[in-house]
Amino acid sequence: MLTGEEIRQRRKSRGLSISQLSKLSGVSQPYISQIESGERNASVKTLNKLVEILGVSKLYSLRAQGYLDETDILALLDENKRLREALKFYADEKNHIAPIFDEHGQYNGSKVDKDGGHIARQALQGGEIK
Repeated sequence: MLTGEEIRQRRKSRGLSISQLSKLSGVSQPYISQIESGERNASVKTLNKLVEILGVSKLYSLRAQGYLDETDILALLDENKRLREALKFYADEKNHIAPIFDEHGQYNGSKVDKDGGHIARQALQGGEIK
């Protein structure tokens, strides 16, 4: 879990006072002070509010809270990379994504995946997209 000291350091590195962090997050000043001093632990909801403002990545926050370990994070990053490749491929007009939308940007009912899902399956299984 992110310690109160880590929260304090991140707040100070962003040039925020406890009062400013309180206003931005909606978390009371006394509660933030107690979290930073280690008197209280932040709830998951409160911690998520604070880390978003303090610029902590969601993956780091989940790892710090004990929900993910390094292996989970690496797997998520790899999956994210493959999904981005698939989206990039399908977003390219020459790969037939544009023709499925009408002039108003609405889906026109055309089939998106004319390759029977081969490219999407390949991307999700970690293969290169060609």
